[in-house]
Amino acid sequence: MRTFSKGAAPAELEEYRRTSGATWNSVTGGTKKVLRSAHRREQSGVCVYCLRRLPKDTDAAPAIRIDHVRPRATHPELTFAWSNLVASCLGNTSRKDHCDPAKGERAIPLHPIETLGLEARFEYRGGKIKPAKTGDTDARDAIRLLNLNGNGLVSMRKSVLDELRRRLTPKGGGAFSRRALELQLARVKEDDSFAPMLRQRIKKKLQKKLR
Repeated sequence: MRTFSKGAAPAELEEYRRTSGATWNSVTGGTKKVLRSAHRREQSGVCVYCLRRLPKDTDAAPAIRIDHVRPRATHPELTFAWSNLVASCLGNTSRKDHCDPAKGERAIPLHPIETLGLEARFEYRGGKIKPAKTGDTDARDAIRLLNLNGNGLVSMRKSVLDELRRRLTPKGGGAFSRRALELQLARVKEDDSFAPMLRQRIKKKLQKKLR
């Protein structure tokens, strides 16, 4: 997870917010399409929870889900609050076992918009995510509720790490220089799948260069 910034709410959403008696079920498919597009832009095209790149929508069905971070059942006043709406992936395709499908109507202890410094509260090892600090129970519970160590996600992270290892192995063997690692770090973009994991791995290699 990492912290995302929100811009102004789409006008279409504000119209529902101002309409007395409006419910989420009354939101049209066209409006939800506008919201999904706005979420993609704000989230740099990645899932707000697992941070993998979101697939493109198809004509048959949307490839992402609009999630209420704080569930509508317990926070109906936030139904149309832009700061409470995020875009999640659909989970691990057939099993739908992580992110919003795993979360369901439960609340998570860390808010991807309101909780600052989220990226620093997690670390990655062998494709798995864990709290950066042993006593961070909120980070631990968020991982559990979102099932961020589901087999599908771990496999995807490992594949991304394998590709990073190839990039960090110079032709002819040896090791990259500090300058080369800094350039690799600068190449990591927010729309890359698992960007925080990539940054963390490169920074660790840089730290070894400074010892």
